[in-house]
Amino acid sequence: MTSINKVRGWVRGSPRHPARKQHAALIDHCGAVYDAAKDDVHDYIKWLREGDVVLVTTLARLASHRDEVQSLVKLIHLKKCVILEAGSGRRSDRVEDLADMAF
Repeated sequence: MTSINKVRGWVRGSPRHPARKQHAALIDHCGAVYDAAKDDVHDYIKWLREGDVVLVTTLARLASHRDEVQSLVKLIHLKKCVILEAGSGRRSDRVEDLADMAF
């Protein structure tokens, strides 16, 4: 049986980065977009399957604090998933990209 990797969007709105704009930027590139206003990020990560892609507008949209972003990146990588920034194309599984993504 062949597994199909899914691209799953994640948005976390703020006054400078409205969720609706993030959603619009992601929806054409993934099957579903999850929103921190309605969905818990830890539940979202539980739903990920090996090989899935977490699509965000920027890595900073995962969480509001750097320590939490770092923790979530580790959890996502433990699930053998990758984070992809929609605008830049940077991927968390490429060391040179992850350094640039990290603020």
